[in-house]
Amino acid sequence: MGDEAIDRYLNGDVDQLYAPRLLPDMDKAVGILEEKISQGAPIRIVKDYFDIDVFADAMLCDIRFKVPYIGELIRDTDCPAVEDYNDFAEALEDIWQQDGALLTYAAVLEAERPDTLRGACELLRNLDNYQRITEGAYGYGQQRLQETLGLDDESVYELDGYMDFEKYGQDCMENDGVTKTEFGLLRRLDPPFPEQTQRQQMFQ
Repeated sequence: MGDEAIDRYLNGDVDQLYAPRLLPDMDKAVGILEEKISQGAPIRIVKDYFDIDVFADAMLCDIRFKVPYIGELIRDTDCPAVEDYNDFAEALEDIWQQDGALLTYAAVLEAERPDTLRGACELLRNLDNYQRITEGAYGYGQQRLQETLGLDDESVYELDGYMDFEKYGQDCMENDGVTKTEFGLLRRLDPPFPEQTQRQQMFQ
């Protein structure tokens, strides 16, 4: 834990709180709190209930992910601490509203198979290093030709009918180490997936 994390813990404000909607059953919890407050009933503090000084002393017995697929793809036998899950929730919040980002992350988890939650969190923070391919070989061939030659959309359109974009896209996928996942084709930009790995998965 660095100085920035310590300062956030000691002096953080409301804007730095983790997104509560990432927690499962949050609506139910809010309803219970509202009911108890309206009744004037006492509310027991969690740390007092479990007789712990800090959440790091707590043992997590059951973790549920509200985000589809993600919980099934994370394998961890190291018993992560509460802080580790908080870090993960913070990183997940950053991509929550990005179109297609959760599916890309699910594809990355399937392809990379991280052994720990920290490894999964590191992949999440480096999601820009991956591209989930949704347009098929034809569209991928057009995209890669644009990237390679610096062409605009109009130039690529004029080449249509003179170039086999489907075959070119397939060749590019093989050269780029594109691999197949349940969530779509995936490309790792740097370094590319090993050729043997992507060959085995592309043709399964």
